[in-house]
Amino acid sequence: MELHIVRKPAAQFLVHGLDWASAAWGRNVSDGGRGLSRQEMAGGRGETILLAEDESLLRELGETILRQAGYKVVTAPGAEELRTLVSEYPERVDLLLTDVIMPGLGGQELVTLVKRRWPDIHILYMSGYSNEDIDDLDRDAGFLQKPFTPGELMRKIAEVLNHSR
Repeated sequence: MELHIVRKPAAQFLVHGLDWASAAWGRNVSDGGRGLSRQEMAGGRGETILLAEDESLLRELGETILRQAGYKVVTAPGAEELRTLVSEYPERVDLLLTDVIMPGLGGQELVTLVKRRWPDIHILYMSGYSNEDIDDLDRDAGFLQKPFTPGELMRKIAEVLNHSR
């Protein structure tokens, strides 16, 4: 098995072959060496996820993992793009998956903006900071501590989306 290591100043990934779904998001270890199960990869039912992440490598990796899992994904790399997307995107969005700290837009401000457009949207924060270290989070939203694996991401998304079903 060929291993590729992708390094960026704030991130390092270990990727098995070129199967991005086996990559750990923000980790240098794999998901227990097993990648994602068929059930985890088939987790999505076509729901739309808005992925707000300013780090391009994480955003691209996240988009690939989510699409492979059956989700429709729209991305926003920053505050300006997110504002434009919220005002112009014509379809329903089921889940906002967002980094807590986005340049130019704080976590609670971001959620307020998105909920004005899609009042029933589910929120899943992700951050390298712990949930307790961040003061202005919506406590009803989901939280995923970085680093996490694709499997952990799929399980948390399923939990957040199924919470109100």
